[in-house]
Amino acid sequence: MTPAVPSIAAAAVAAHAHTQSDSFAAASGFPTSSGVSSGFTAGESQQKSELLVQSITEKVLKQLDPSAIEKISRELIRPLIEALIRREVDKG
Repeated sequence: MTPAVPSIAAAAVAAHAHTQSDSFAAASGFPTSSGVSSGFTAGESQQKSELLVQSITEKVLKQLDPSAIEKISRELIRPLIEALIRREVDKG
């Protein structure tokens, strides 16, 4: 079943991912939204953050219905990419 309002669904996913990411990050030694876990250099912290985001993204996408992914792609991702392309074309 697809969400009735994509912006509400996106906000819910983001809020859930944020709370889940902080508890997962703290348990795994990753940086949290409240700051960077001690013992990491800036480069290590950035790499750990990217791994955390990738991990959470994969978990969220596995739980989404394929039709919801299609709708998000069509209504959110495609317009963002189009806007980025237009901005680059206008610069150039």
